[in-house]
Amino acid sequence: MANKVISIEIGNAVTRIVQMDYQSKHPKVYRHTTIQTPEGCITDGYINNDNPALAEAIKGAIAGEKMGGTKNVIFTIASSKILTREVMLPPIKANMIETTIQMNLSEYFPIDLSAHEVSNLVLENIKEGDNAGRFRVLIIAAEKTLIQSYEVLAKNIGMTLIQVDYVGNSIFQSFKNEQVNRCNMVLKVEETQTSITIVDHQNLLLQRNISYGIEEVIREVADRPAFGCRTYEAAHDYVKDHLVIFETLSDTAMSASHEENENSSGGAMLEARAAVTRSLSGFINAVSRVVDFYNSRYNVPIDRIYVCGMGGDLQGINTLLGNEMGIKTHVLKKLEELQWVATTDLVGFHCYAATIGASFNPVGLYSKAREDKEKHKTNYKALGVLILILAAVASAALFVPRFFALQAAKDENAELNRVKGQYEDDKKVYDRFESMRSLYTDVKTGDAMMENPNDSILSFFAELEEKLPTEAQIVGFNSTSTECTIQFIAHDKEVAAGIIELFRSFDTIAYFNVSTVEEEHDDDLEFKLQALTDALNNLITVDGEAVPIVGEEAAGENTEQTEVVQAEGTENVEGENTEELTDELTQYATDVRFTINAVYYSALDEAEADN
Repeated sequence: MANKVISIEIGNAVTRIVQMDYQSKHPKVYRHTTIQTPEGCITDGYINNDNPALAEAIKGAIAGEKMGGTKNVIFTIASSKILTREVMLPPIKANMIETTIQMNLSEYFPIDLSAHEVSNLVLENIKEGDNAGRFRVLIIAAEKTLIQSYEVLAKNIGMTLIQVDYVGNSIFQSFKNEQVNRCNMVLKVEETQTSITIVDHQNLLLQRNISYGIEEVIREVADRPAFGCRTYEAAHDYVKDHLVIFETLSDTAMSASHEENENSSGGAMLEARAAVTRSLSGFINAVSRVVDFYNSRYNVPIDRIYVCGMGGDLQGINTLLGNEMGIKTHVLKKLEELQWVATTDLVGFHCYAATIGASFNPVGLYSKAREDKEKHKTNYKALGVLILILAAVASAALFVPRFFALQAAKDENAELNRVKGQYEDDKKVYDRFESMRSLYTDVKTGDAMMENPNDSILSFFAELEEKLPTEAQIVGFNSTSTECTIQFIAHDKEVAAGIIELFRSFDTIAYFNVSTVEEEHDDDLEFKLQALTDALNNLITVDGEAVPIVGEEAAGENTEQTEVVQAEGTENVEGENTEELTDELTQYATDVRFTINAVYYSALDEAEADN
C-alpha cells in the first residue's frame, strides 16, 4: 500500500493543498483544497513563521477536508533565490553523478554555496550521437534559510517534513509521462510570474521564468465599470465564468470603431474587453520570445501548449494564445498517470499540476531527509564490509603463515612508496593548475559583478540605424541601465505596423511592448488646401511650362490680350492636376505617433541562454 502525503504549494495569493500517494507509479489523489494565503506570511518563497496566520489556515483546511490522518508533508516552492544551472557530464556511472557535481561545484556557480542546499535532476541520458553516454543534468541550489523556513512551518502545523521540491521539477514530473510522443510546452501562469517548461519524449529540453502573469488582467477587470466588479477577488471570480478577452490581440482595434457608442453598454463592454486583452500583450510577447529562442536551438517543433496554474481560470486564454502563437493550446484538465477517487472534484484541476507533481519524484532540497536515507543505506554497506573483513582474518589465521603475510605487506609498502616518488613532479604541476584555476574563478567572478545590460547599448543603436526604415521618425528617446523608451512618428498605420513587427527581429533587445498608439491630424489642412487651389488656378501653361498670371491679366483686365495668349497654346493649370495634388497633401495630413518600451538583451541573458 502506497504511503499518503500532504503536498502543499504556497503562493502569494493562494495556498494549494493535496492529499495523495507518495512516489507511486499510479498515485491516487484523495482530496484537495485551495485557501487564501494570509497577507504578510510569504515573501519570494520565504515563510514568515513569526506570523502564525498561515500555519493556522493550513491546519484548519486540513482538518476541514478530513486529511488529518496523514502526518507527512512535502512542499514545492518557487523563489528567485533558487539558482539553477544545466550542465553536461561526461560518460560516468549513474551513482557517481552526485560526487562529480560536488567536486566541480565551484566551476558551475561563481559564488560560495556553503550556505545553500544543492541537489540535481538528471534531464537526459543521451543514447546516440557525438554526446552518447553523457548526462544532461540540472543543478539546483537553494539558500538553507529558505528550506529551514519550511521545516519550521511543518512543525507549526504538527507534521513531519519529508522533502522539499522545486516547482520547476514538480511541473516536469507532472508532464514527464504525458503524451510521450509529442513535444509539449507547459505554461504555469500565476499572478506575477509564469514558468515555461518544454518536455519532449520524457526529456526536459528548456525551462524559463518570465515576470508576467494575470494580475494585470484581474486588476483591469476590477477597474472597468462595464464588468461590475468592485474588488480584486470579485474580478478573479468573474473571469472564471465570463469571457473578458478577444480571440486575438488585433481584435482590440475593433473597439475603436465603437468609441462613438461609448455611452451605450455594448460599446463600453467592447472597449473594456479590448483593454483587458491589451494587458496580455507583454505576456504573449515574452512567451513568443522564449519560443523563438527554443526554435533556434532545437529542431523539434512544439505540438501543444498546456496552461495550468491561476492562468487557467481566465476564460478564452487558450484561444488567444493559440491564435497568437500558431500552436494548439489547451487548459490542463487531467493527467493520465493519476487515479481519482470519488470524493475528489475535478473542477479547477489546472491549478494543482505543481502540487501533484511534487509527490512524484521531488528533487530533494531537504538535505536532512537525504542524509537519513543515505545513512540507512551506509549501515548495510558497513555491515557487509565488516563480514568480509572477519572472513579474511579467519582465513588468514587458519591457512596463511604470519610470516608470509607480513612480508607481503612490506613488499606492497615498498611498491607504494616507489609509485609515490614517481608522481611527486605531477603533484607539483597539479598544485600549480589548482592555483591558476582559483585565480581564473576570482577574475571571472569580478567580471560577472561588473556586467551591466547597458554595456550593449552601442550595439542596439547600430542595429536600430541599420534596420529602421527611412519613413520612421524618432521624436523621443529615454534610457536606463536595463530598458529604453522610444517615441516614433510614422506617415501611416502600415509603416507603424512594419516598425513594430521589425522590432521582433532585434538581437539586442530581450523583449518589448507598445504602450501608446495615437493619430495626429493637421488642423491647418483646410487652409492649406484652399491656398494651394488658389495658387494653381492663377497659373497658365506657356509652351508646356506653368507661369503665374501677373499684373492686369491677373486682375481680369486686358482680357483681349489674355484671350490671344491663350489662343496661341496656353491653358489654365487646374482640374485634374489640382485634384491630384490635393489628394496627395491629404494623404500625408495624418501621422501615427506610437511609443515602444524595450528591455536590452544583455550578456547576462546570453549566459542564461547558454545554460
